[in-house]
Amino acid sequence: MNHEKQLALLTAQINTLQAEKESALQALSAAVGLGHFATSYSKLSSPVPILAETAARIREMIKLRLVAVYLVDETTNDFLPAFLDDSGSDFDREAEIAALIKDQTFALALEINRATFAATRDGSG
Repeated sequence: MNHEKQLALLTAQINTLQAEKESALQALSAAVGLGHFATSYSKLSSPVPILAETAARIREMIKLRLVAVYLVDETTNDFLPAFLDDSGSDFDREAEIAALIKDQTFALALEINRATFAATRDGSG
């Protein structure tokens, strides 16, 4: 196979992978907005039950080893861990968060002001 054909094949594969990624992100965004929650927000002492239910719904659609939800403190704009379900994983959450801060993913999440999903640094999830 010559270089032009290889380049065309690789370009097609990249386009396919990008389309698959967009589909996965759309599915995750849909999961966040699915249905109604049984508990009223105003009656909860914390958001944990809603976040746990959201994580469970996402996991019904996409197999995830770990779900971590960070919420923004509207006063300081700090990201605060609000929910973690790691199912016994040895996942290095702090290293991943540092990478997301470095690559501006957290800044983007603040800018778009809605749920944001990020893959791991090594692409494993």
